[in-house]
Amino acid sequence: MKKILFLMFAAASVWCGKANAQKALMPYGQFSLQPWTGTYFFAENGASGPSDDWFGKKFDDSAWGTIEGPVSSVEGGLAYYNTVWKAEYGTYWVRRHFAVDDISQVRELYFYTTHDDVCVAYLNGKLIYDNGVYSSTRSIILDETARSYLVKGDNVLAIRVSDSGGLYAYLDCGIYGYSLVNSTFDNGNAWMGSYDRHGYDGNTIGYRYGQSFRCEQTIENVTAGLYRLSANACGIEYYNDYNTAYTHQNDEMPAKLFIGKDEKAIPSAFSEMADVDYGYCWNISGKHVPYYVDHVPWAFKQGMYQCELWSFVQPDEDGKITLGIYGNASNDIYRWAAWDNLDLTYYSESDINTMLDSVVTVFTGLTAKPQNIGVKTRAASMVSTAKAAKGYEAKAAAFASMMQYEPKVRKSIKAYEELNATLADLNAKLGESNSFTSPATISEATTLSKDVQSAHKNGSYDNDDVDSAISKMGKMIERLGYTYLDITVNVPGAMGDSILAKVENFVDVLSIKISGILNDADLSTIQSRLSQ
Repeated sequence: MKKILFLMFAAASVWCGKANAQKALMPYGQFSLQPWTGTYFFAENGASGPSDDWFGKKFDDSAWGTIEGPVSSVEGGLAYYNTVWKAEYGTYWVRRHFAVDDISQVRELYFYTTHDDVCVAYLNGKLIYDNGVYSSTRSIILDETARSYLVKGDNVLAIRVSDSGGLYAYLDCGIYGYSLVNSTFDNGNAWMGSYDRHGYDGNTIGYRYGQSFRCEQTIENVTAGLYRLSANACGIEYYNDYNTAYTHQNDEMPAKLFIGKDEKAIPSAFSEMADVDYGYCWNISGKHVPYYVDHVPWAFKQGMYQCELWSFVQPDEDGKITLGIYGNASNDIYRWAAWDNLDLTYYSESDINTMLDSVVTVFTGLTAKPQNIGVKTRAASMVSTAKAAKGYEAKAAAFASMMQYEPKVRKSIKAYEELNATLADLNAKLGESNSFTSPATISEATTLSKDVQSAHKNGSYDNDDVDSAISKMGKMIERLGYTYLDITVNVPGAMGDSILAKVENFVDVLSIKISGILNDADLSTIQSRLSQ
């Protein structure tokens, strides 16, 4: 009936991402952007529909037609569809089959639907959705009862949508299973602790100013295995002092994600880049840093502060684990932390076999790149350990350690790439040297170039050494650009003429070697002219 606009979104996934926690049991067209197939019955306004048992699992729909969804009227607002709605005020009955291999991995079941107008849906003959609201888009977490309707093997979703209002009409649906152990922070009510909530543009974040906070929940009936606690999270110290905050931008945050005794520091608000400045942040050399808690949500919407903790979990004797995020600083420096989308995901042994192979391939490629030798050696050792791992726990532990170490490997590689780029600039500047370049500077720059080249080849620099070397090379490049003169003053007082014989302007001279006898006039020239 009512035309609506749909906000389309796409999720970028990697081999270890949240995509592993989600499985499209029955794809939703607005997510997949691909057609789905079902059987259908259509009746125009006033015409008879199918028999009353049309939604039953064993219903014989062999006489029905085949349809490719989603379905939409041409004038409707459905962003993606394949079949045009047949007639105004008509009704579609659609049945879609899908298979489930392992019900134990479906810890949460979502039903997605877009319909105009009235819609009713059944899973294996059981009602799961009944909505008479016009133009509705829904993402529904099915409760435990509805989830119990799912069976191993063949399942069927039966859905009916009636265009009771005329004009616009559409039908799309999908069912997704998640191996998430708990609902997200935004949706969950189980999170406890000493923290506050802040709403922004339909999103809910947790936050806290000051030294300490704790946001946690205890989950029961947990299976031993590999888990990933992920979140959007960041924090900052000295946030109300621009210069001090910038000085301490690389400090490890005292706020950490935790699963049991395993923990990992959340990112500093300085640790990511944004392409645009929404007016909520400092702009420091192109880096956009939110400086108040209530300025963080825009950054979370950009996906700027994704962080995760991997852990092989052994629940306590009661089958429970406690997890969340906490801050407990030993000093009284003023600070804040903010977070949302706290998700805990379980990965089975079959997941690990595939994921471990992928991360080994990635690490093998990373260890071939120039980097600190200590980091490279440890990464290579992790690859060997992963290849030799036997059994779920050993493989999961190897995978978790590699995932925790990967950011350090990539940071080291990036540092060496920057080192090599600056070295290339230094060598290029050396190649441009001429008689107006200081021989002492050339000699010093040549020695520095050889030292850096050797360190780059051997991997002997850590990241701090890299920063120091880049700084030295930058200053050396500047010095190589100075105009240098080596002159002999044969007549006292004639130094100025000797200089102008070689250059057009005194101010071009930034480096000079003088031989001969100088008088007061020469010294005055040095003081008044070369200092300009």
